[in-house]
Amino acid sequence: MRFEPGNAFQTAFPRPGLVGHALALAGPIVLVSAPAGMGKTMVLQAIAKRCGVALHHGPAPPTGAAPFALWDIPPDAKAQPLPESFVAGAARLIVAMRPETLLPGLDRARAYGRVSMLGEEALRFAPEELAGLVGDRRARELTGRTGGWPALVAACLASPQAEQEAARYCLAQAFRGDGEDALVAHERALDGNPGAGAFAAGACRETAVAALRAEIDSRCAEPDGARRLAAAYRRGGQLPSAIAALQAAGLEDEALDLFVGGGGWCFIFYHGAQAFDAALAGFSEDLRQRSEPLAMALAFQALKRGDGPRARRLFADKFGPASRDPARVFGPGAPFSAAARCFYFVMTLYEEPIPSDELMQAALATLEQISIEADLPRGNIYNAGLEFFIRENRFAEAEDFAQRALHHYERAGAPLLSFYICVHRTVIQLAMGDLTAARAHCEAARARLARVPFESPGDARILALLEACVLYEGGQADALIGFLLNDVEAFSHGETWPSLLELAVHYGAQALGEYYSTRAALAFVDRWRQRHVRSRTLRQAIELRTIAVLQSANRWDDAQAALGADTMRVTLDRLMGGTVDLGGLRDRETLHAALAWMRQIAFRAPKTPGLARRLAALRDNLALTPRQRVGVEIWLAFVQRMNRDLGHARIAVRSVLEGAAQSGSLAPLADERVFLNELLAQRQIVGFVETSPQARQTLRKLQDIGFSPAPVAARLGLTRQETRLLLLVCRGATNKDAAKSLRLSEATVKFHLGNAYRKLGCRRRAEASAAAQALGLVR
Repeated sequence: MRFEPGNAFQTAFPRPGLVGHALALAGPIVLVSAPAGMGKTMVLQAIAKRCGVALHHGPAPPTGAAPFALWDIPPDAKAQPLPESFVAGAARLIVAMRPETLLPGLDRARAYGRVSMLGEEALRFAPEELAGLVGDRRARELTGRTGGWPALVAACLASPQAEQEAARYCLAQAFRGDGEDALVAHERALDGNPGAGAFAAGACRETAVAALRAEIDSRCAEPDGARRLAAAYRRGGQLPSAIAALQAAGLEDEALDLFVGGGGWCFIFYHGAQAFDAALAGFSEDLRQRSEPLAMALAFQALKRGDGPRARRLFADKFGPASRDPARVFGPGAPFSAAARCFYFVMTLYEEPIPSDELMQAALATLEQISIEADLPRGNIYNAGLEFFIRENRFAEAEDFAQRALHHYERAGAPLLSFYICVHRTVIQLAMGDLTAARAHCEAARARLARVPFESPGDARILALLEACVLYEGGQADALIGFLLNDVEAFSHGETWPSLLELAVHYGAQALGEYYSTRAALAFVDRWRQRHVRSRTLRQAIELRTIAVLQSANRWDDAQAALGADTMRVTLDRLMGGTVDLGGLRDRETLHAALAWMRQIAFRAPKTPGLARRLAALRDNLALTPRQRVGVEIWLAFVQRMNRDLGHARIAVRSVLEGAAQSGSLAPLADERVFLNELLAQRQIVGFVETSPQARQTLRKLQDIGFSPAPVAARLGLTRQETRLLLLVCRGATNKDAAKSLRLSEATVKFHLGNAYRKLGCRRRAEASAAAQALGLVR
């Protein structure tokens, strides 16, 4: 069968309503403008038949003195100027043409208000228009299959057996006559963008896609056609497709110019990983080796895939052996461009160890070589510096860099990079213990991610984690527990950065330990240990979180064994001997190790001479985060209480609870449950604390989330020594082991255990262990 669209329209589609609408439009000129296949010529033929006038077809306008004329301009024609008689209103004209056709004099007629429009939306079939011809059910089916596009409606009605052949013919004819802008619009429509192009092809989509692809490929086969198509893609905001069109025509240098103009190695943040990978794959190996921007883009691609060594190698292959030494890259007179230095700085933050402060300053000096208007590279440098300052707990400097980076990224129109800055700022405020600010930055992150023009499931998971942590900080655990159960596996395999991974480890372990079990929390941190063994910073964070989980579960002996590992920067002997300047520690890893040790000592040996003074010095250390300072304040209050200094202890507890009321952060208090339980079991402390309305408010919130004001051991009447011995029994220690651990005689151990068994209603070690676990003494 040979399908002829004109025959189908003439016999099946008289369209009297559309004809009447065209004739009723005001003004001397009616413009019927729509892409191919919308039935423009058929409408003019129907008007000619109704009005008894001739239809003029060609590039030249109708001539003669008739008061009414019809002009059908062919697709490939170079139209001649619109006659003045029509512009002046001396005669009426209905003209049909494609949107890309240039008609001289039309703009002038529009300016004078002489033109009425009949566009593609009016030309599409609505179900009610077809219902009179084929019935309601068939009309709905046809419009669903074709989007009301007249050429496809005709194809579908031509013959059930020849429908696809008719559609192919009709589509091929339509696309062949289209300009590049129309082809791009059709492609967007077929990709699922409603209203973006001339039609929505419904069931004919596969045929339409094939015909459109064939037409685009044919134009990319020659340079000028590829350039015109690339220009159309750029006008439509589709830079990846523009690059692909130029690459298909072998115009690599022009494609590279577009890639660099689109951000270079930052192209991924504007267009997504899939488009980034496709663009890089489209360049030849020869150009990859010659081009500095491509070398950096390929190195960044390796970084995003978690392959730091490959990234380093690719960078060194392009820039030489000197690029392996940061001092030579940033040193005076180094033969590296500002762009290369900027990228190198970003690459350094993905690896261990983090740069020294001196190297940081040298890297930041690169800003002097970059124009103040170059927003993307300047934003990248501030972004990299931001991660450095967060990892060093230098939050004031981090916040300053975050504001600068956000300013440049907003000006550069990079919402995904702006999203990352908002994520960083949320992490900063969580560490600072300012829940209100953290919540505001989290909402800003969500707004930025909503502006990203492509799907980014990994970043959506980052946002989900962030929002869950903010809720957990305020005492709502459901979202975080849900994330840990459903999304953490995919999150752990995604591309993130150290400060965010530390956040996941910290909050995840705390929530699982608090709401599930110690075993679940330890399994969680162990999973991260196995996956991130190469990161020293994260390795230490995992070890310290493991220790905190054990301490919070009253497994102090296990915690002490972990603290005695060779990886710790400080030892028990040095801390007990007072040779460590706790108030002057600045190295992050040493400071964190000292915090873990001091927590251990505060609970296990609270009567150590001079311990309160050393804890006070640690509390006043300027390198501590406000969140860490809350913990030290609680330990100090606990030590003061154990040394019968109730006056200072109760003031400290009230201050901590009032601070929580102001910040809204409950998670730091929940993390110190093992200390607070015993402090709040003291009647003199609770009575004093409750004189403060803010402290009472915090106590009520803690009770709402299941925080008990008195420890289980106290409710059972167990003494501190009896509790410690029971915990050792639960860990499988013999009487001899327990005596050695607590520096007691075996007789004393037997005495205290006998009292503990009696209070628990047990007679044997196994029964006591089971009872302790059932009652929640051990988690």
